Amino acid sequence: MFTTCAVLLLASAPPVEPVSPAPVVEADPLTAPVAEPPASLAAPLYRAQDEPDEDWHGTVGLGATITSGNSDIVTASASAGGKKEWDSNRVTLKGSWSFAQQEDTTTGGTDVTQRQWRGMAKYDRFFDERDYGFGSLTLENDDIAFLNLRSIYSVGVGRKFKNEEDLKLDGEVGLAFVDENYVGKAADDEYFALRLASDLDYQVSENTKFLQTAELYPSLDFSEFNSIVDSRLKINMTDATYMQIQWITKYNNNAPPGTGSTDNLWILSLGWEY
Repeated sequence: MFTTCAVLLLASAPPVEPVSPAPVVEADPLTAPVAEPPASLAAPLYRAQDEPDEDWHGTVGLGATITSGNSDIVTASASAGGKKEWDSNRVTLKGSWSFAQQEDTTTGGTDVTQRQWRGMAKYDRFFDERDYGFGSLTLENDDIAFLNLRSIYSVGVGRKFKNEEDLKLDGEVGLAFVDENYVGKAADDEYFALRLASDLDYQVSENTKFLQTAELYPSLDFSEFNSIVDSRLKINMTDATYMQIQWITKYNNNAPPGTGSTDNLWILSLGWEY
């Protein structure tokens, strides 16, 4: 009896309609969205593991001292630098100025003992993560050394030997044209030279960095030699402010009469980082 009821129920049930498969829509290759490339490919070549950052970053520093009493001395200094990086390009701008004067105890007048400025613009084009080509222009003035203007035009190649979080080191070699214009009896000069340079950035501790740039310009016939070494100990006080001790050494083997070949400058400054 139970079997008869089951058969009757099945016979009276409505028929089940078959389900049609969903139609396959082919994507148009001209309008289909393109997948985003991995972040490592979108970043600049020399920063393949970093996120791309196209903002300007740099520092502005100021220093001054005033002494009065037995001696009246005034010193002032200012420096600024900025760097912008995008794709495989890097632009660097730097400028500095320093001034010092003191009272002549014999005449009672004021003597300027230091007045100089220096500026540099540099462009780097990276071929891969480590190697790049560069072009740079450096302008320099030093009144005490009778230097009205020194212009240095340089091109060459460079390599990032170290690019770690706590240690960065670049090295460069190239060709430079040096044009020196002096005032007074010093003779003007111009010559082609090699350009040998390095750029060191070492994180000493959490809040302290040691920075050093060096530029050497030996003439192709080795009769002239100019160099500048800029060493800095930078101590962060906050996320945006710092204190800095700077030592700049300049050398010119063919200095004008009455001036020395070596010039040293020490600067203590406070600065802002952006």
